[in-house]
Amino acid sequence: MSTALSSLNLQVPSLIDGVNQLATGTQILNGKSDKLLNGMTQLSSGSNKLATQLNSGANKVNSNIGTPNNAQMFASPTSLQHTSTSTVPNYGHALAPFAMATGLFIGVLIFTLEFPANRRHKTPRDAVKVLNEEFKRAVSVSLAMVVILNMIMILSGLKVDHIFDLFWVCLIYTLAQMAIMQFLTLIMGRLGTIIGLLLFVASIGGAGGMFPMQVTNSFFNAIHPFLPMSYAINGLRQAITGGLGNSYASINALVLLGVAVLFYLLFLLAASTLIKRDVLVTDTKEITQEI
Repeated sequence: MSTALSSLNLQVPSLIDGVNQLATGTQILNGKSDKLLNGMTQLSSGSNKLATQLNSGANKVNSNIGTPNNAQMFASPTSLQHTSTSTVPNYGHALAPFAMATGLFIGVLIFTLEFPANRRHKTPRDAVKVLNEEFKRAVSVSLAMVVILNMIMILSGLKVDHIFDLFWVCLIYTLAQMAIMQFLTLIMGRLGTIIGLLLFVASIGGAGGMFPMQVTNSFFNAIHPFLPMSYAINGLRQAITGGLGNSYASINALVLLGVAVLFYLLFLLAASTLIKRDVLVTDTKEITQEI
């Protein structure tokens, strides 16, 4: 009995501590009771308001006459409008700008391979005359290629939104490529055609004609702005299917025109240097005899 009382006496401090904690908790609960009561009041008020609004909405819905228009409004509360900025009938129309730019570039490569601009002559002449002869040859050949290619494409079923832009972009692009190739063959001969071929290979991947530039690697994205074919494809897309802006084709054509002017100026400078060294041909009659 004495042992039990001793054990009980030892637990008295713990019991007192628990009673004190209970009293403290009761005081905290009593202090928060006002906030709890306020929250319950707000919850009750909100529940009543929700029930009232739902009942009011249900009454309004029930009061509506069940017309087909009302049924359509409830079935499709929103409407979707679709506007097309351009129409691409099929994959052929989407690929046509790349195919046309590629065909014209190949034509330029073949022409400059057969008629390089660095032919030799014993009596040198004025560089302006050399440029004039090469430019007239470039214009005539470019115009013939553009007319033949565009007529074949149109007769094959290509639908063109802006026919003038189609011929304008093609002609300026061909002249730009012709200027580049004539300059390269002037300073390097047939080796310049090899450089042009490398430019053609780079254009296949970097001009954005087959695949969007967003899915092309960083190298082709880096050279994309420097390739004339990039601007030709952009301009031809606007000319064929539209949707890119009325001035978009002209802007790209002006860039190509700048490329042509730049390389013909370089051609003039190189021709002047080569004439001074007596290593340039300008007499077309003697060229024919040498060939």
